[in-house]
Amino acid sequence: MTMSDKNETLEYKLKGNFDTENIEAWGHEYIRHLSGEIVSVWGEMDDEEGGAEEEEQREEKKEEEEAAAAAAAAAEQKAEADKKKRKQLVDMVKSIVPSQMKHHAEAEACDLLMEVERLDLLDE
Repeated sequence: MTMSDKNETLEYKLKGNFDTENIEAWGHEYIRHLSGEIVSVWGEMDDEEGGAEEEEQREEKKEEEEAAAAAAAAAEQKAEADKKKRKQLVDMVKSIVPSQMKHHAEAEACDLLMEVERLDLLDE
């Protein structure tokens, strides 16, 4: 599989059947591809958080209190959506890592856990 900028494979997996009981049937290459897209999306969410904080500070200085309140509400909604998506991604990581460990891809499993800042899941 080739990587794309759109992370379509991950999007379709999250929208579709999230059955992780039969992860072995997904295939090693598919799992590797999903891992790459998870890391990509996780990194994008981290980048957006930093930029959103700076933008919020600038907006608060320029706009009135009402506009700042509306922006804060929108930022809060985005943060909630990101939190939900992160939980979905962590759930998928929790099912991918054991499969990678079983198939002697320990380095890939550790890399994935480090990228999503959840190295503590290695014990599970």
